[in-house]
Amino acid sequence: MAQSRAAELLQSPIELIHAENRWVFTPDRLAELLRITPVDEMLEVQVDQELLVRAVEGLAQQADTGTAEPRLRFAAGQVQIVTEGVPGWRMRQEEAAAQIADLLFTPSPITRTLELPGDVIEPQITAANLNSLGIVELVGEGLSSFAGSAEYRITNIKAGAVQMDGVLIAPGEEFSFNRQLGEVNAENGFVEGYAIIGNRTQLEWGGGVCQDSTTVFRAAFWAGLPITERHAHAFYISWYDRFGLGPYGDGQGLDAAIYTGVNDLKFVNDTDNWLLMQTEVDEVNQVLAVRLYGTKPNREVRMEGPVISNEVRAPAEPVYVEDSALPRGTVRQTDVARSGRDITIDRVIIEDGVEVRRDTFFTRFKAWPNIFVRGTGS
Repeated sequence: MAQSRAAELLQSPIELIHAENRWVFTPDRLAELLRITPVDEMLEVQVDQELLVRAVEGLAQQADTGTAEPRLRFAAGQVQIVTEGVPGWRMRQEEAAAQIADLLFTPSPITRTLELPGDVIEPQITAANLNSLGIVELVGEGLSSFAGSAEYRITNIKAGAVQMDGVLIAPGEEFSFNRQLGEVNAENGFVEGYAIIGNRTQLEWGGGVCQDSTTVFRAAFWAGLPITERHAHAFYISWYDRFGLGPYGDGQGLDAAIYTGVNDLKFVNDTDNWLLMQTEVDEVNQVLAVRLYGTKPNREVRMEGPVISNEVRAPAEPVYVEDSALPRGTVRQTDVARSGRDITIDRVIIEDGVEVRRDTFFTRFKAWPNIFVRGTGS
């Protein structure tokens, strides 16, 4: 009974629409959102609310625009408008989730369509109220090195930095890296490059943009801002060690991986004033800097760690991945073996000499084998 009901609900996809954009939840994707649960000795088909909320949040990362506010620049103690603000759009996520659930339980043999609910957001900041934002000093800074990076990677780092530069974050606002990043495509200056996807490194639009998210994360970390979502990379990447621990020097454990629609980086502006994010790409010294300007709260940020444990040797046996896009007989190494480890870092927030908050950042780097792609094509 429950199986036939599920089959009925999964006859057709759901198409989600906003303006000129279309997203399709295929029957296979919709099946992931359903679960069969015993109710009164009967099996019933229900929506997995947690998975639905996550799916809608991932969709919002792609559908929402970045900030509607003007882009600013802080220099010599003064702030000025560089680019005027433009209206944006935000999905109403709870309403969207409810409507998708309703549509999912409305069986149809043809594609079901939903216009996503959302709101137009208007810029709040103009030249008239620019000086009331409280942007007067450096609040937090993140640095990272991209020394030795391939040209594609530098191109994507620069494109990601452009999307973050001059961005305003309102008091109490939760900043989403993916939402601000926007579409990772040629129109926004991105190119294809190698990125970690699943269990291998492969070509992907925007490969290298995690350098930007890592550096933004470090700026928010040292500003003492609450980090509400952060994901470490799957395996250890040595180039993130440079400047990795901020004022404590080089080291590992403070990176942040993103993947549009899935893994985001988020933090909250818990200061009483606006924050301005400013980026700088130093191509001579190959250093990316992200700085947050505002009014520095009465707090000190300290770090304890990193504590490294559970070290695991890299697997001795290589892994071969078959790829029909490569000619038969071609073998190319895509990943180098690395050991695994757990890393724990505590961020301690001090106010008036008293610890008021302690945040633990845990990273688990998997042990990683040598991975080779083996061509099977003609």
